Amino acid sequence: MVLWMEMNLIVFPIEEKATAGDQTAASIYKKGTGTFLRFIGNICRLSLHRRGFKRQVLEVVDWMEIGLSTGILYKSDLIESLQLIKEAGFDNIEVWARIGKEGKWIHYDYHNWDYTRKLKEKLKELTLRVVSLHAPFSEELDISQVEEEKRAFAISEIKKAIDVLEFLEGNILVFHPSTASSHFDNLTQKMYRLSQAKKSIDELLKYCQDKPIRLALENQLPHILCGYSVDLLKLIWEINSQKVGICLDTSHANLAENVNDVVKKFKDWIVSLHVSDNFGTSDDHNIPGIGNINWQIFVQTLKLVKYEGVFMLELLEQGKGWDVQKVLKEAIQSVKQIHGL
Repeated sequence: MVLWMEMNLIVFPIEEKATAGDQTAASIYKKGTGTFLRFIGNICRLSLHRRGFKRQVLEVVDWMEIGLSTGILYKSDLIESLQLIKEAGFDNIEVWARIGKEGKWIHYDYHNWDYTRKLKEKLKELTLRVVSLHAPFSEELDISQVEEEKRAFAISEIKKAIDVLEFLEGNILVFHPSTASSHFDNLTQKMYRLSQAKKSIDELLKYCQDKPIRLALENQLPHILCGYSVDLLKLIWEINSQKVGICLDTSHANLAENVNDVVKKFKDWIVSLHVSDNFGTSDDHNIPGIGNINWQIFVQTLKLVKYEGVFMLELLEQGKGWDVQKVLKEAIQSVKQIHGL
């Protein structure tokens, strides 16, 4: 699904005069993306004579695609969930690679390459594109770990996720810079955890330096290290790599700071989104509109910072008893409303 947003002018030669108000279909090639966009509608605005031939000026709307994290179906088998996602109207996904609590379920076991090959075949069959993969995380799997053995294990698991992402032809690896509490006895402890995270990210950067993959650090909940923009930005600045950016989670940000202020602070580093809503009291991951985030301002702020990625929804059931099929349809309608469609 494509969302239409920012106004642009595209000029190209035509043979016959076009009149304002014509209902015209045009295929527009967006330079640098290799993506053909088709806009059907009232696109003829006026005709010009220039250098002896006629030109048509089209006022069109720039685009942003919508995607869905498969985490909404984290209790279900990933391959079996894809048909539902496609039928709901999604073409882009983020693969959720987290093993379920206490091994009670496995949405996607990224260690299983036989399964991963079948997954790729199913994605191709359904013409679903993997945009990103959410790396595994838990309290035990933490790249900011003080204990080197545990930190090394976390890195090894994320490297496996990178390999899977490359195989699935995605290009953004989303991961948590820490799962540690943000409450420390002193500043020295906090700075050491941040330095451990940086050391780990440097290792991951080296691992994927020749791969077409960017690393996206997700802003955390406020009680976790890097839950506030100041800490995540410090980490980003110290890493200082074009291959490292930020995945902005709106539900997390809304619990810590003003979401739109966070967008402005992160601006050029935002390479991915986790879009959901809450009321500012708990990490609900609701459909946009079921909460207190001002989505119209959010979209305008994304335009302001020139975000060009996917509008990736991360909706989590979390015991709410959702009818997922119904929720997905409502989510798409909500996003259309946000964008004035």
